[in-house]
Amino acid sequence: MQSQVKRTKARFDQLKVDTMQKVDLLAASHCNMYSQVLGKYQSAFLLTFERIARRLTAVAESIRSCQYSAFSAIKVGL
Repeated sequence: MQSQVKRTKARFDQLKVDTMQKVDLLAASHCNMYSQVLGKYQSAFLLTFERIARRLTAVAESIRSCQYSAFSAIKVGL
């Protein structure tokens, strides 16, 4: 009887180790997947902000070239 308990315990311990290894492998797989997606997201994000920076620089340059008298302010009384 005791040997059956020992065999059952050994089998249980092996299944426990196998389960922990599978969980670790799944976690590593998720990290790898998120890492790949995050890299693409960061590249797209950087490209978008580089385009925005170029456009804002062009707008700033066009505003600098305007004469101050070309702008007028309208005051609205309340």
